[in-house]
Amino acid sequence: FSDSQKKYIAIVKTPHINGVLELLYWNGESLESEVSLNNISTHQIGSSNLNMALLINMDGSSESELLIPTFDFRNLVVIKYMGNELQVIKRFKLPGRIATNLYFDNDNPASVWIGLSNGSIVRIFE
Repeated sequence: FSDSQKKYIAIVKTPHINGVLELLYWNGESLESEVSLNNISTHQIGSSNLNMALLINMDGSSESELLIPTFDFRNLVVIKYMGNELQVIKRFKLPGRIATNLYFDNDNPASVWIGLSNGSIVRIFE
């Protein structure tokens, strides 16, 4: 994420407790928190799948959005930083819990593939 004056680092603090997505920026001396959003995670306890989020342009604007699971791993949400807050602009309800990393496929149309714990594979695109 970025705006005209700052570039941000997105982290998920406590991904196993309550999943807090936080945007940090460098203030010249240290990292400072700008804004946060609860109910987000990047991986499940004990999983080696640590790449469950993508920075992607889902709405065709000039800015990228974050595609990331909700804390229960039953939804993927598209999060955008707008008006000094993190906003969920789209939600993909999934027919099972996410069990794999997210895979971005640049074919036409570009899409994201996700494996679920029930053995199915889901493809989303916009």
